[in-house]
Amino acid sequence: MNCWLLLGVMAAASAVAQDNSNTLPAMPAPVTAPASAPADNTAPAAEPKPKTVTHHHKKPAAEKPISEPTVALTPGPATVNSKNLNARGQAGLKGEVVAHLKEGDAVTVLEQINLDKHKAGEPAQWAKIALPVSTHVWISAQFIDPETKTVKPKKLNLRAGPGENYSVLGVLEHGATVNEITTKN
Repeated sequence: MNCWLLLGVMAAASAVAQDNSNTLPAMPAPVTAPASAPADNTAPAAEPKPKTVTHHHKKPAAEKPISEPTVALTPGPATVNSKNLNARGQAGLKGEVVAHLKEGDAVTVLEQINLDKHKAGEPAQWAKIALPVSTHVWISAQFIDPETKTVKPKKLNLRAGPGENYSVLGVLEHGATVNEITTKN
């Protein structure tokens, strides 16, 4: 059965993290205007003293956004070209890790996902891949017929962990057979 999975930064993002040769252009030196002399010899009027403002909190330092090359992935077979790559339950670093891939592993790209809103330091480009065969998923046991080991409802979510707070990785249809590996509570 082919299950769905969002894969954390495919080859392109990991390549960026390993080989970032992008450089910023040189910043020009600030230009200062020469001070102009007063037209007459009278002393300039004293300017009022600026008020001192005290801030009791610090602003957090801004994170540098990562620079990633634009990649156009096409659906179909692909090979992982990163030494270690985390496959995640959803696009973005907030998705839990559901599988570990290594360089040379074969995957099937289903589509490319480009996040419009992402945190600083987080890649925007992600690949949705078919769930690797060795990856295990979780379902709620109450929806499985204990005698036939088949799905009872019309649809049943496959999750990245044992609970509703985990990402949905795919869906099983009524009557699908499951193979129990372990049970938690």
